[in-house]
Amino acid sequence: MNFAFSNVEFIRYVFIGAVTSALYFGFSYFLIRVLSIDYQLAASLSYIIAVGFHFFANLRFTFNCEKKDLYIHAKRYIAMMLINYIVVFSILTFLVETMQVEGYIASAISMFVLIFLGFVLSKLWVYSKKGFNNHV
Repeated sequence: MNFAFSNVEFIRYVFIGAVTSALYFGFSYFLIRVLSIDYQLAASLSYIIAVGFHFFANLRFTFNCEKKDLYIHAKRYIAMMLINYIVVFSILTFLVETMQVEGYIASAISMFVLIFLGFVLSKLWVYSKKGFNNHV
């Protein structure tokens, strides 16, 4: 497998991640503080909007994919989100319960791992233009 690391793609990926986080927190703030929506509903709506933005922004801006393959990319993206969750939760649990690291520090460490894992999975699989015969 030829993995040509692109600094431009990685910078774009991190930028999209930062914008996604700002969108999530900004939308959450607006829903909770301005519209007085329950925090759980606000978090859910904000998450849906942020994840949708993250998917489409990386699809077009970071990896320059065509919309005709949207269904395949979307299935892979959902699978990646599940993989990311399992990895982050596993790292978090290991660091807190085995290594006795504070929860917020362990969470920060796991997020750094998630950035790199997410980029590699996105580049090589989720938004890959090769291997569409192998749909998921």
